[in-house]
Amino acid sequence: MACVRCGTPYGLSRQPLLVRLGGSRIRYVDVPFCARCWRMHESTRSIVFVASGVAIAALFVGLAVSVVARDSVPAVASTVVGLGTLLAALVVRRKALPVVRRASNDETVLEVPGIGEVRVRVEE
Repeated sequence: MACVRCGTPYGLSRQPLLVRLGGSRIRYVDVPFCARCWRMHESTRSIVFVASGVAIAALFVGLAVSVVARDSVPAVASTVVGLGTLLAALVVRRKALPVVRRASNDETVLEVPGIGEVRVRVEE
């Protein structure tokens, strides 16, 4: 047993991980996470939520300034800043997730650092 994100064998707890099987099918898999990796995984939800709010606010402010100034540069700049913020948050979120090699109806294969590929049964 090792953390599916960092590979450490210490301080593990089983946590539900959402796995997309393709299309709209979603399953949960119970996998071991260390406390540090689980906190990082959980906090990235908040990071993406805040980044989404910043992106929307930047878009509205840019559009308002663009209308007042009668110039398209503020709208384009705010769109770029908003999308950049959201993209950075999604990259951080992606780094907090374990590496899923394959997912099927009955099992999921995860890449665990220091151990290699690990098969996990999918729970319905």
